[in-house]
Amino acid sequence: MISIFASLVLGFLERADNAAQWLVKPLLRKAARTFEQSIFFRALARFLEWADRRNPRTFFLSNFLAPWKLVLLYFFFYTLLALASPVPTFNMAAWKAGIALFGFSSLLIAASAYYFGRKPREVKAKGSFGYGLLLIGIIGLLVNYSWIGFPILGAANRAFYHNVGWMVFFNSFIIGLAMVAVRTKKVSEIFALIGLALLLNFPSGFRTDLVVSLAAILVPAWKNRLLSGKKIVALGALLLPIVILVKVVLISSGDLGFIIPARAGFTLYTLENVLLKTPIWGQPRLALNLLLQLIGVRVIQIGAVAGEATVNLPRFYTSTFAGPLWIGFGWLGVLGGSLVFGWLLGRTYSSTSPWGKGFYGLLFGIALIWMETGPLQIYFLGTALLAALLIAAKKL
Repeated sequence: MISIFASLVLGFLERADNAAQWLVKPLLRKAARTFEQSIFFRALARFLEWADRRNPRTFFLSNFLAPWKLVLLYFFFYTLLALASPVPTFNMAAWKAGIALFGFSSLLIAASAYYFGRKPREVKAKGSFGYGLLLIGIIGLLVNYSWIGFPILGAANRAFYHNVGWMVFFNSFIIGLAMVAVRTKKVSEIFALIGLALLLNFPSGFRTDLVVSLAAILVPAWKNRLLSGKKIVALGALLLPIVILVKVVLISSGDLGFIIPARAGFTLYTLENVLLKTPIWGQPRLALNLLLQLIGVRVIQIGAVAGEATVNLPRFYTSTFAGPLWIGFGWLGVLGGSLVFGWLLGRTYSSTSPWGKGFYGLLFGIALIWMETGPLQIYFLGTALLAALLIAAKKL
């Protein structure tokens, strides 16, 4: 049944892809050619070649885009940032337990990803749907901006930007980006896609959108050996200020000591309070809210409940990947959720098909978000569910 449904959906998307190629593909190539002729591209190419010639024999640069290494490095550096942050610790035992829980969930994700991703998987998936989804996503995001405005220019618009229509169009956009990036053979076209991602996501003011869009482009390019790991590190060093700029504009502060380490410190402070206020079996009635969202019922999100439970404010506070799962399902939620997410990362990483490479880029970007926030964003849950269905249908 799943295979039949998947075939119908993918058949429709392939027809949409064929219809969209006549418009999107020439525009993408023209933008790439224009970019190739610029002084900026030549300077960027020289910088990347210089970075690629560096040979720092470090653990970090050795296959660091593999999911198990990503997760463990994230835990290590995020914990260091938290230790350096000015956020106070009120209950040392609970704070240490929070770090232990964060480390435990990270280790489970890494171990599961390694187990399922250690060997390449040959999957003969046919068809393509990148250009069609990309065009649908571009049109939808532009319509949403015309309706809501640019959230980065007004904080009041942020509450309305991530609406149901946006969720559908953003997922179309990032999946389209990933699938087009998989099929791209020229570095200049990768940069054209990056420019498109920045153009359509920077005005939203959400770092989440920006990070996942960029990962959807860069990771498939790395999987296809179009960009080396060292070049991606160099690009990341150039793109990081843009991500930080989004936060600077939103909070009207250029204090990097507050923007970076304080965020990590407050995340572990929130997790500390979650462990103090939530039993080991969690509060399943709160987890029901997340399920109700899937059928369109307006409810308080688990993240907002976490904020209310910890600091008595009705807003969202990050509490690592483990925090929301602990609130909803206790230690069993942390155990099961970590293993399932590791399975998704490992299976997509090991797939040799274009779809597998594309979806690994998406899940890689989502992992960068979820390691801090937990699996809260319903639109990313939809992406993960789609990946699981494609794996079940033997398409990934």
